[in-house]
Amino acid sequence: MKKAASCLIRLFQQLLSRIVKIGKQCISWYVHTFRKLPWYGRTGMGILTGIVMLIVLLVMIDLNFLWLFGKSPSMFNIKEPIQHIASEIYSADGKLIGKFYSENRTPVEYKDISPILVKTLVCTEDERFYKHFGIDFEGVFAAAKDYVAHGTARGASTITQQLVKNLFKVRSQYSTGLLGHIPGVKLLIMKAKEWVTAVKIEMLYSKEEILTMYFNTVDFGSNAFGIKTACHT
Repeated sequence: MKKAASCLIRLFQQLLSRIVKIGKQCISWYVHTFRKLPWYGRTGMGILTGIVMLIVLLVMIDLNFLWLFGKSPSMFNIKEPIQHIASEIYSADGKLIGKFYSENRTPVEYKDISPILVKTLVCTEDERFYKHFGIDFEGVFAAAKDYVAHGTARGASTITQQLVKNLFKVRSQYSTGLLGHIPGVKLLIMKAKEWVTAVKIEMLYSKEEILTMYFNTVDFGSNAFGIKTACHT
């Protein structure tokens, strides 16, 4: 047992050493190439580097690399989300006489939702809902610009990201790993998880299905979950 553990440690050390060596070579090549480029080439290379680093970071967060970021909703969780639905009791003549629930929710289908309600939601919460894939980068840049210019930022969460918060409660039921204990980093990790999960949802579901799930999961207060229950409360 001790020999196996020692062998694994040596393999890990060799792998880590190899990764560090490759990393140094990549950094050396990057710096050498960057210095040879004209100013516009450096600008383009810097932007491309930022995009690649953001993608790599999101993948690391989704995979919980080295347990640094905590778990994220898996593809199975997204395909088969757990949703609490009220058990309804009807009399012999078809009248509702009682409910049992932890969350008072009765789901509806998309065809049962008023088109005016759908249009109102999109116009007020996410005007580019039908154009983006879970992340509204135009809204993110606008929020960043407002924060820099005025010290306050508008909300940039899409309907899909709000669905992630409602359905998976990533800000309360999922940990943020070792790095989550650093002040300010926890919020960034949770936001990144919302981004990644929102993109996954957009890959698996249609816009109509996303809107239906949103209306069925949102908390309207007074223990009324979902649009149908809210209408009767």
